[in-house]
Amino acid sequence: MDDFSTHNKTNYFGLRPSPNNKILPGKRPLSSTVPTIVENENGGVELVIGGSGGSRIITGVLQIILNSLVYDFPLNNAVDRGRLHHQLLPDYVEVESSYGEEIKKALVEFGHKVEDMPVMECVVQAIHKVAKDTIFAVSDVRKGGVASGY
Repeated sequence: MDDFSTHNKTNYFGLRPSPNNKILPGKRPLSSTVPTIVENENGGVELVIGGSGGSRIITGVLQIILNSLVYDFPLNNAVDRGRLHHQLLPDYVEVESSYGEEIKKALVEFGHKVEDMPVMECVVQAIHKVAKDTIFAVSDVRKGGVASGY
């Protein structure tokens, strides 16, 4: 039921209640889930990715897409790298502890409030096509998952 808004009560992830997400008969809650298929320039599937973790899903999935497809990290490294999250309210950046003090200090210098997170509560699973007939799947170590294929 935490996916719905409860009057005057923030949810587990610190999101304030929204009238658009109040509990009503037959209503489905709003969701941050972003199952994503990224295509290459020829329309072929390049990456399939999704996650769990409430409001942190969107930033987690986006960071892995950037790490993998823009910064060319191997998919397992892209998923395992540290994560950042800011959801506007509450007004602070969550920084996973794997980031060094330099990053945290730079964020503070840019005017951000920083909250240390030992481990981000968003876990992501992804499949990347690395060659014509080869795919590589990764399950986030933050939840102890493993990827398997048949």
